[in-house]
Amino acid sequence: MADDKIVINVMSGVGGDDLRRTLATDAPIVRAIPLSPIHAG
Repeated sequence: MADDKIVINVMSGVGGDDLRRTLATDAPIVRAIPLSPIHAG
């Protein structure tokens, strides 16, 4: 993957260092954690 891209990681249990090695890139990695909607009230 080109280093000028941004990687968004939504995979549970996969750290940034592991993902960077797997993709063979120095691109920035952003961790996004999707949460289930919460209904209060």
